[in-house]
Amino acid sequence: MLFSDKFTVYQKSLDLHQQRMGTIANNIANADTPGYKAKRLEFEEQMRQAFDGGGGKLTPTTTDPNHMGGGGNVENVQPTVRELVQGGRVDGNTVNTQQELERMGETRLQYQMVSQFAGSRAQGLKYAIDQGGK
Repeated sequence: MLFSDKFTVYQKSLDLHQQRMGTIANNIANADTPGYKAKRLEFEEQMRQAFDGGGGKLTPTTTDPNHMGGGGNVENVQPTVRELVQGGRVDGNTVNTQQELERMGETRLQYQMVSQFAGSRAQGLKYAIDQGGK
């Protein structure tokens, strides 16, 4: 339980980044579809709000309406999908393939960073457990 909140954050972040990569891939696949509106999957603000005052503390999960505190925990973060309606071509398609490829690269890098943080945390935890047994 001591470390479960951090792993919940890592897992949620990885899930959301993976969803974003799927959205970007869908945009690229529809780059030549007339009238297609590119989509943006946004979740950073919701993740920030899931933290207590931006101080890095998770808000507690409320499992009973009589509990104090509670509210936006990371598990409840839902991404927002926004359509790009401006900046399109004559055929109404708003996909800019170059921008999508750049966003895919950024998202992939962010995914890898979160994955490495989670792996490092797990290794540290394993080390502490292994050393505690000696």
